[in-house]
Amino acid sequence: MNAARHYHLATEYRAAEFYSLAAREYQTAIGFYAPCNAYSRSAAENMLDLVGELENKDPDLARDVTDRLKRALAGIRSLYQPYSDLLHGQPTLQIRTDNDPGMIAYVLSLVFALITLSIWRFSRFSVLNRSVISLVSCILWALCLYLS
Repeated sequence: MNAARHYHLATEYRAAEFYSLAAREYQTAIGFYAPCNAYSRSAAENMLDLVGELENKDPDLARDVTDRLKRALAGIRSLYQPYSDLLHGQPTLQIRTDNDPGMIAYVLSLVFALITLSIWRFSRFSVLNRSVISLVSCILWALCLYLS
């Protein structure tokens, strides 16, 4: 099964008002995250809508769906947080986004990692210069990864 299948199952469960099953399938669809995967993103958006819909009907189930959404989004976090725009404005869904510059810091970390790894290929620099450049790049790489 893939994200599309789980997304369509969740849509069917939601239409039949089986909200707990729909939340489980949305959570599974989010777990199939890949960049540009429209089903994973739609599952996250629909799950957030489901939380809003359930807040008045069943607050306990709304808290459970919120917890499932938080766990699903935390599960796909690697070097940056996908779908961080869904997290803004949702105080119950904050997953370390207050100091998260996201993709820019991630790209910078890759640049510094490449500098660190490739500096030893240039023979025109002395060993001391290569060591200093490599050390500074490693420190900047670690800092960017921490910020992302």
